[in-house]
Amino acid sequence: MKTKPLALLGVSLLTAGLNFSAMPSASAAGITPQQRSRLNRAVNFVFTKAQKEKYRVIKHKWNFQNKNDIKVRRRGRCYVGKGRFTHYLRFVRDDVVDYDITLCKGKITKINYKYKDRGWSEAVGAVTSGLNLAGINTYGIDKINTILANKFDGGVRSEGKIIVINIAKRMQQKYSPKR
Repeated sequence: MKTKPLALLGVSLLTAGLNFSAMPSASAAGITPQQRSRLNRAVNFVFTKAQKEKYRVIKHKWNFQNKNDIKVRRRGRCYVGKGRFTHYLRFVRDDVVDYDITLCKGKITKINYKYKDRGWSEAVGAVTSGLNLAGINTYGIDKINTILANKFDGGVRSEGKIIVINIAKRMQQKYSPKR
């Protein structure tokens, strides 16, 4: 079965008032039922404080550690949840996803998503810092590194966003006022 790219879910996560009911269905986003099931399990790990390492969600493996799971605090009439999970990488330090979600009066009003590339970028950074010490201008190398990271990330940033969006939806279910 051929699936559509994950880029369909490339929504702006920094915008307030996101309409999550208008999000594409799992099939429209190219996510198979098996991947949807793994995605739901990953969200469960976050809320049940279960520790799981090297867990494949859609195409990539992620680490969910209970010390970094979502911490939800009430602020007036709003709930703010913050957490972290990592993208498993084999021979270098794992990349990190930090997120915070704000839920006010049962509506998701803000999602902040930050993906910190620590593997590839740190290796390139070490090379460029050595070149800088030697007096060589590395502006072009840094620019190429950024372009390559954005072009060939294999959908990892999109997959991280999908996980965070589903964490936000679960938080909305859990902390919305009962009708």
